[in-house]
Amino acid sequence: QEGIDQVVLIGDMPPNTPDEVKTKRKTKFGEEYWRETRYREPTTWQRELSKLKASGIPIHAFYIQTPKGPTAAEAFKVL
Repeated sequence: QEGIDQVVLIGDMPPNTPDEVKTKRKTKFGEEYWRETRYREPTTWQRELSKLKASGIPIHAFYIQTPKGPTAAEAFKVL
């Protein structure tokens, strides 16, 4: 089985907060659904970033500036 060599992330919105993750999981199919998938454990972008860094996987992150609303720029600079 081949592993992940690199990650390319392109986005126009900042990452979800832990509260947003909980809310979206409830409203998108419900927790019962998520418990039966490989995504049973809620996570954060910080946790996933730590895993990738610990594995030495390079991350290439690009944000798309939008005219209104929250910006992804600050979060993507951390990546």
